Amino acid sequence: ASRSAPLARQRSHRVRISRFAAGRFDVTRGQWAAFASATKRNSRPGCVWDGRTTMKPDPKGSWKNLGFPQTDDHPVVCVSWNDAQDYARWLSRRTGHTYRLLTEAEWEYAARAGATTAYPWGNTATHERANYGSDECCSGLATGRDKWVYTSPVGSFPPNALGLYDMHGNVLQWVQDCFS
Repeated sequence: ASRSAPLARQRSHRVRISRFAAGRFDVTRGQWAAFASATKRNSRPGCVWDGRTTMKPDPKGSWKNLGFPQTDDHPVVCVSWNDAQDYARWLSRRTGHTYRLLTEAEWEYAARAGATTAYPWGNTATHERANYGSDECCSGLATGRDKWVYTSPVGSFPPNALGLYDMHGNVLQWVQDCFS
């Protein structure tokens, strides 16, 4: 289960983005399972972020074998950037609409939801608004509204002003041109 540690304050800069749409929730384990089943995709072991290891590959770890419990309502974890690209292509073929990963600039715009602070609710991470583990790197913490040591079901915290959930905390998210 990957965590987004509290953000360091960075200098802002202007970027220009075109109109785009974003999913309200992270892709869930259940949605990923449907993709994996439909495409007969193998579950590659070697996940780095799971319940058994931190920052080193676990030869047993995969999206199906995390070392901690998840339901189909939790975000999928332990998928690669290429996996995410394949999911977007599959979803596009399945629905007839074009899907892709957001760019980093699009993701940041969507995550901030018009705010000029580090988070849409202010400059301080809070377990009342996100599941992000401890303030010191790389261990889980359940406190306040955040009652999950590992991942929380998607939509467990209030959405931002754009109606998007879990843009901060819970899991790392792949983007088209890097990861955040």
